[in-house]
Amino acid sequence: MRVIENGGRKPSVRQLFVGERAADQDEARHLEIEAGEMVFVLERLFLADVKPVIHSTNLVPLDLLTQPPQSRQLIESIQDFLRQHAGQEITYSTSDICAVLPPPEVAKALRVQDGQPLLRFDDVFFNASSKPIAYGINYYNEKLLGMRLVRTHTN
Repeated sequence: MRVIENGGRKPSVRQLFVGERAADQDEARHLEIEAGEMVFVLERLFLADVKPVIHSTNLVPLDLLTQPPQSRQLIESIQDFLRQHAGQEITYSTSDICAVLPPPEVAKALRVQDGQPLLRFDDVFFNASSKPIAYGINYYNEKLLGMRLVRTHTN
């Protein structure tokens, strides 16, 4: 939401899906669990001035949850979600970024034309023990939401 606010727009979030399901092979690889293990899924659409700009799916291994969410309306950040429901802190994360043609359901949710590539961020969030505690798949419509990457350099 800060990315949207920092762009001078009013953020809001629409929940698309909250629930549990089995992890597929790729998700399991990122989370370092077995394919078929249960994960908690939080799929949301982030809006900037009511225009959809980010489609986000976060997955957390179900066995990490110490306090399953009572509400099905979850708008908190993944950091706050992990802190509150899993007793976990994100120490660092990795992001793999590429331009892709989105799946049809993502293109529809973000209201993009067929054939329009989006930026896809695959984020893995780690705790202090370097254990993956969440995996995020995020599609950004960079035509509506600009981004800047700031890096520090040391000699």
